[in-house]
Amino acid sequence: SSNWHPLTWLSHILDAELYGLNPAGHHWTSLLLHISNALLLFFVLRSMSGALWRSALTAALFALHPIHVESVAWVSERKDVLSTFFWMLSLFAYLSYTRRKNLKTYALTFFFFACGLMSKPMVVTLPFVLLLLDYWPLARFRDLREKGKGFPRIFFHLCMEKIPFFVLSGCSGLLTFLVQKEWEAVASFSALPLDARLSNAVISYVRYMV
Repeated sequence: SSNWHPLTWLSHILDAELYGLNPAGHHWTSLLLHISNALLLFFVLRSMSGALWRSALTAALFALHPIHVESVAWVSERKDVLSTFFWMLSLFAYLSYTRRKNLKTYALTFFFFACGLMSKPMVVTLPFVLLLLDYWPLARFRDLREKGKGFPRIFFHLCMEKIPFFVLSGCSGLLTFLVQKEWEAVASFSALPLDARLSNAVISYVRYMV
């Protein structure tokens, strides 16, 4: 399948054990995961920002967005809803870590992150998202500045805190590249030049927004 996502395969295997080839059961699992994701997003945003209705609106838009709904209707896109589930759990655990600063919640964040990577490689972006959340709405940059630390030192401190996450992202990215190359899913630069790749990236961003 040109990807390394063992947890996604295990979820399909479990569905096959429970429902056989009846598609209704497979859709039901994806639907439950999607509902859980929307609820987790709401609770995470509500806890981080304190904004009830804006959090509810964001979660509702997330739940109804065609790209997310497509992953529920398309059973083989299980990796999307499953990786999102672990992504949301990682955010929830990280929120607890920023408030309690203990090893348990840090390890839990890392564990959910690893599970997300084993569901879909797209989760490699999570460490960068955590840095953005540190800036807003968690305001960890401001809190550290109030303790007399300058911006470069604050940024370095928060990056060092996430070194294990960046290392795991790098390993996952390398593993995904090797697997996709093995399955001939990676085109060479002679077949697809750099300028074509860059223009495709720009067009894809616009098309996704539309």
